[in-house]
Amino acid sequence: MVFSKAICLLFAFTNSAIALNPLLKEIRASFDPNDRFNDAWLNRMHSVLEKIPDSDTFSEEWDTEGDEGRLPEHDVVSMTEDMYRDLFFGTEPAKEPWFIVMVKPRRSQEHLWMCQYVVNVMRILADELQGKVRFAYIVTHK
Repeated sequence: MVFSKAICLLFAFTNSAIALNPLLKEIRASFDPNDRFNDAWLNRMHSVLEKIPDSDTFSEEWDTEGDEGRLPEHDVVSMTEDMYRDLFFGTEPAKEPWFIVMVKPRRSQEHLWMCQYVVNVMRILADELQGKVRFAYIVTHK
C-alpha cells in the first residue's frame, strides 16, 4: 500500500505555508464533506493527482492570491534534519499528531506516481483538517 512507509507521530512543529496548487484548490472546492465517499469526486481527484508533475508537487512557487493568510498548520511541510531533531528531541512535546511520509521527489519512471500522489492527498487533508493533524514529508533520495 502507498502508505506503507508512513509514520503517524504525535509531535508539533511550525514552518511557513505555501499557496495551494491551483489544481488542488479546484478539487478541494468541489469536495462535499457530507458525501466523503462520492465515487465521482474520488475518481476525478485520482485522475488529476496522478498526473500532477513532480516539479508541481514539490514546488513552493504558486500564486498566493487568496492564500495570503494561510497558516503553516494548513499545509504539508518538507521536513529537514533540523526540523526532525526539534520535533523528536526538542524540549516541548507536540500538541497535534503528525503524519509523516518518506518520499522520492522524482519519478524514475512515468508510471511511478505514488509519492507525488500521497503528498498531494496530504495537502488536501491538511487544508481540510486545518491543523488538527500536521503533515510532513521527508525526502529519501535527492
